[in-house]
Amino acid sequence: MAHILVIDDDVAMTKLLKTLLELDGFTVDTASRASDAVRVANAHRPDLFLLDYHLPDMDGTELIKILRADHGFPDTPMVVLSGRYVEPEVMAAGGTGFVLKPYDTSELTALMRRLIQG
Repeated sequence: MAHILVIDDDVAMTKLLKTLLELDGFTVDTASRASDAVRVANAHRPDLFLLDYHLPDMDGTELIKILRADHGFPDTPMVVLSGRYVEPEVMAAGGTGFVLKPYDTSELTALMRRLIQG
């Protein structure tokens, strides 16, 4: 099954996403900071990144650029979640998708499956 890395500093949101995604059959790792996400990504090589736009140590678009350029994830899908409409910035940074909060979890998982299957 596909391996997802959820990156969000909201502990409750991270736990909820992890539980929902695991129930949907995904393997899930989590990180609460961009610096932790890079370490986990390098160790576990996820099939998709699901990340919050606002992280404590940098915004999601900066993390996307770092993962794409410096860590060997040029084509890995990266979906950004945000309570504010930032889709143009996300896509310009190399993001694969954008989901506005609050979101429907079934729509989110459907998007993730489409992106992973290519």
